[in-house]
Amino acid sequence: MSPVLFCIYLDGLLLALRDSKVGCYIGQAYVGALAYADDVTLLAPTARAMRIQLKICDEYSEKFRIVFNATKSACMVVGKKVRHWPDSGKYFSINGTNISLVKEYCHLGHIITADLDDKTELISKRNLLCGKINNVLCYFKNCDPFVKIKLLRHYCYDFYGSNLWNLAHNNIEDICIAWRKGLRRIWNLPVRTHCRLLGPICSLLPLKYELNCRSASFIVKSLSSANRTVNFVVRNGVFFRRMLSPIGCNAFHCASFYGLPVADLECIDKHLAWQVVQQLEIAPVSDSLTSVIKELLGIKFNSLYMPLLNDDEVMFILDFMCTS
Repeated sequence: MSPVLFCIYLDGLLLALRDSKVGCYIGQAYVGALAYADDVTLLAPTARAMRIQLKICDEYSEKFRIVFNATKSACMVVGKKVRHWPDSGKYFSINGTNISLVKEYCHLGHIITADLDDKTELISKRNLLCGKINNVLCYFKNCDPFVKIKLLRHYCYDFYGSNLWNLAHNNIEDICIAWRKGLRRIWNLPVRTHCRLLGPICSLLPLKYELNCRSASFIVKSLSSANRTVNFVVRNGVFFRRMLSPIGCNAFHCASFYGLPVADLECIDKHLAWQVVQQLEIAPVSDSLTSVIKELLGIKFNSLYMPLLNDDEVMFILDFMCTS
């Protein structure tokens, strides 16, 4: 109940900011004040406009006894080429307290940088992934890999915020490499195990395909969102701004990745992804090869019994099938 009451309480501020007509617009749509739960984001094209918005917030807080926490707030000058960066920490204030100027900020778990580059965010998520994989391997070292792979799927496979990543960014591959290394470590496979084998063995899509599926699904849901602002911003980015918009870039990246027009983004799902994986692989993995490797892994970790082969022979065959 409290989140609903808070939204009602805050709605007057959002209406006051919109009615002031001060802030950023996309076409005729006002996007100068965005709110989610108890987070409020103000977007302004100039410092003067930002000060007007903050003054409206000050007046609203005084009238309705709301306290904005300046120590948990930050101001960022955003742009690919920021020519002027204020040195003073007293550039903006709220409730009489100065707001710090930053070049990067973590908002709702997603790191936003002043130059709009996802590098910091992707490096952070890669390090977080490595930490999660190490935790699974450390705390559950006595469990067999069949249990570990389930833990990996539930504990490490969320990739929170990936819907907002620039899928064409070079650092995406670093996350994919860390994920593949984790899968090899879970199964204790040779380090030279072919990447194309890992997906079928673990019954998981290659990570790059998974991220494209998630991004396409996010864009499709946003295009049909009941929220008019979300619907308009995404539609404008995908169909009008296109490559000048982050979400437009991702829409075209996903569509080209699966060989589809942007209008058919809703066709992208995991079933299609598996088909594309099999078609695009230089040497497609046969079901029989995958089955044999899985059975050998079962023998190796004592879930299957094969008296004709000892441990060394099983390891030799696995090494040969995974690397040759």
